[in-house]
Amino acid sequence: MTNERIIQAAFTILDSHGVTGLSMRRLGAALHVEAASLYHHIPNKSILIQKVVDAVSTKAVVTTECLKPWTQTFRHFATNYRNVLRMHPGAVPLVATHSVSAEVSEALALPLIASMEKSDNQEWALFVIQSIAVFVIGHALAEVGNWPDPPTAPLSYYDEWFEIGLSALINGFEQQFNENRGGI
Repeated sequence: MTNERIIQAAFTILDSHGVTGLSMRRLGAALHVEAASLYHHIPNKSILIQKVVDAVSTKAVVTTECLKPWTQTFRHFATNYRNVLRMHPGAVPLVATHSVSAEVSEALALPLIASMEKSDNQEWALFVIQSIAVFVIGHALAEVGNWPDPPTAPLSYYDEWFEIGLSALINGFEQQFNENRGGI
């Protein structure tokens, strides 16, 4: 029994039954163990949820070989994060309502900040990152928030909505970045 195996089983439950279907008892049954034995690996459901949120978010980390200009790196991050969330629709409400751990948050932010070479304002860069992440999570929640019920509109609708919103955000931040030489 490993944490990775437990988290993968949690994803399977979330993706088939949604957030309300995730329990330590159901997780134990999926792993063919008593729920009590899970507590040797995961002390409580809150920690399980934290591990799920971190596992989803870790998959969205962009590589250190950032695209140029920084706007492409941020677009890549947003698109990748959306795709990761769509792979685990049952986990989206958890990601929307629980913070990512400090370690995962740092791993997400550092390559994005590094892509903004001219920026001398890290706080502004963090606001940009958080704004884009919240947009992606909110959009994913709008798309799959009733999971396991199917989305209410066709995928093409959500794709177009995402692209319009993401472009508006990135274009607006790019304008601020250029006007204020790397942040406000």
